[in-house]
Amino acid sequence: MRRKLSYLLVLLMFPLLPQLANAQLGYRSIFGIQKSVLDPGNLYFDFAGDMVSHLKIYDQTKNTYVVKPSTMVYNDVALNSFVAYGLSQNLTMFGEIPLRSVHVYSLNPTLTGKGFGDLQLGGTLNFLDTRGPSSLDATLSTTLPIAADTPPGKGQYALGVNAIQFTASVDGYNPVGTYGLLYSAYYNYVGNDGSLNYGDWTGAYLLLDKYSATPFGNFTFDAGLNAAYKFDDRISGSPVNNSYDYYLNVLAGITYYYSHRLDFRIGVPYTIYQKSAWFTGYSVLLGVEYQPGN
Repeated sequence: MRRKLSYLLVLLMFPLLPQLANAQLGYRSIFGIQKSVLDPGNLYFDFAGDMVSHLKIYDQTKNTYVVKPSTMVYNDVALNSFVAYGLSQNLTMFGEIPLRSVHVYSLNPTLTGKGFGDLQLGGTLNFLDTRGPSSLDATLSTTLPIAADTPPGKGQYALGVNAIQFTASVDGYNPVGTYGLLYSAYYNYVGNDGSLNYGDWTGAYLLLDKYSATPFGNFTFDAGLNAAYKFDDRISGSPVNNSYDYYLNVLAGITYYYSHRLDFRIGVPYTIYQKSAWFTGYSVLLGVEYQPGN
């Protein structure tokens, strides 16, 4: 039933596409941070492929990380689809859903998962005049647990969290000389799955971007940091061992503007420190940003 519902929600988005208006490329970074709000009536969407490479695995017996055994295969790929609509001068509504394929071999049983993940719906409110170069926004969203195979059966990998989530963030963008400074702080509340209380997340982003017009085309370069902390999971009020986590990512990205309505992007969040997650690694994000118009 969840799988059918997730497919239906995506299909319902397609009738909206002919309504796309003026382009606002750069509205959202490839790392998922919204730089501003959309003009009223503008509909925007992007797609980003996320390919995770896992480097190490947490060894409970040694209480530390070890190099992932060559006999273990962990493939994790997602296509994230994002759509946003400018409802008014200061308010933008958005939705996002991932399509995931995960395979974990060498475990007993082998785990696999294919299908849509959880659906995120929300809105962004701008506090500053959107006609100026600076922006300060507040975003509220909820993530609905519609993912296929959640909770998972035997041999199935959970593609989402079997609990509703709420996220609040404050995002800002300011010019600093010839650069742009992008910053964001967020808190993600995760609900309960029966007696299991999932740990909440909190974190922040800090990015510099630079637009460059070159003989080879127009580009934007991004570089920054992302730090996050996850609180303990709890079962019947008691913390679960090694369930809290914190990490620091280095971020680097580049955007190529094919036209004023289409660009191609690549980004790499690379984990340079992580406390206690089961796997460490990095992602390669490949994105397309597109806004057809009248």
